[in-house]
Amino acid sequence: MSNPGQAAIQTFTVNGVDGSDLVQSVQLIESIYTQCISAIITVFDAAGFQEKAKLKDGYAKVNLKILDSNQSPIEVNLRVAQVFDRSRTAKGGEMFKLKCFPYEMLKNPTKKITDAYDNQKVSEIEKKIFDKYVEGSDTKNKQVDIEETEGKSRYYSTNKTPLQVMNWANKNGKSAKKTGQRLFYQTLQDGYKIKSIESLIEDGSAETTIERKTVNLSLDQDMSNSVTSWYVNQDGDKSTTDLNGAGGTKTVYIDPRTGRQKTVERKGDNGEITETKYIYKPFSDSDSQFQRQRAGQDVDKNNESGLKNEASRAKGHKLDNRVITVSVPFQTKYKIGTKTNFKVAKTGDEKAMDDRSGTYLITGQKIYIYVDNSKGMPSIKGQSMLELKTVVDADKES
Repeated sequence: MSNPGQAAIQTFTVNGVDGSDLVQSVQLIESIYTQCISAIITVFDAAGFQEKAKLKDGYAKVNLKILDSNQSPIEVNLRVAQVFDRSRTAKGGEMFKLKCFPYEMLKNPTKKITDAYDNQKVSEIEKKIFDKYVEGSDTKNKQVDIEETEGKSRYYSTNKTPLQVMNWANKNGKSAKKTGQRLFYQTLQDGYKIKSIESLIEDGSAETTIERKTVNLSLDQDMSNSVTSWYVNQDGDKSTTDLNGAGGTKTVYIDPRTGRQKTVERKGDNGEITETKYIYKPFSDSDSQFQRQRAGQDVDKNNESGLKNEASRAKGHKLDNRVITVSVPFQTKYKIGTKTNFKVAKTGDEKAMDDRSGTYLITGQKIYIYVDNSKGMPSIKGQSMLELKTVVDADKES
């Protein structure tokens, strides 16, 4: 399915069997907070595609190539982890979805490492572990960009999976002159990355621009960078801190990944913000193991040195709890871990920018390619949902 000037699903094969014309939609997902990319592919089958492609054999090989409106490609090799959401259609066929992941992620639980890493930089250990992680994989891009760490460490692995060792390394590695959280993540276009939050924020200038424009049908406007929809929310749970509960003037937002708390105080009849504070508070004994693990904290609540280390790392995690999610036309130029200029004009004054405008880090992306039959003639549409986070004002951090 490929037409100049619009997004396209150029290639879709399962175990070498072509099913490009059967795809109804594709979702490709990437995030700096997840260790691998993933895809959900919706397929309509009325010609025995499942049997020909041998989907029942398990971990079926998927090759997927999509194009944006400029015909710039993204190509990935994945494996089918699950066939789900099956339904019969009035046309006598069957609709179903494929949940797909990289082969190395699916095989990670079966790989065990028993080895000693003594007097080595954590970044050197990460490279050795990564090579074992992707060994035997058919992933398209198995390159890794590792931010070098300072100092030497030791680690003894006994029957650990590659990702278990990688989690230890990411928590204990310290990049030169940086205290922030190190992340191991996979991108759709540039392979794997191991980077600190600070390096993503500080390195380079914004590579793209996203604008919220007012559509003027009388003008020939370039809408390729324009926001089609957007919303703002807070990352984590929300609760008022006033003792009387209802009508509280303070609101606390908790980032479940770091334990950072953002406190916003409002006063007056119109609820104007008078103060914003950021603090780090380790999870308590009453917090769930899941919360602590998401924050990267050791589940052993008696590990005081570990908690102090996490407090230091969380303070270096300079991203605000506020998340802006924007929908833009799908283009390959948008990449996670890069910065973008987000421009929002004030209502009624297109020349003035409101306070949500600024430079943001793209922390996540969901690409959605789908067949649109609304006008009788099928066409392919493409959208990207971008997760944007901005930098915390260091003067407000305590």
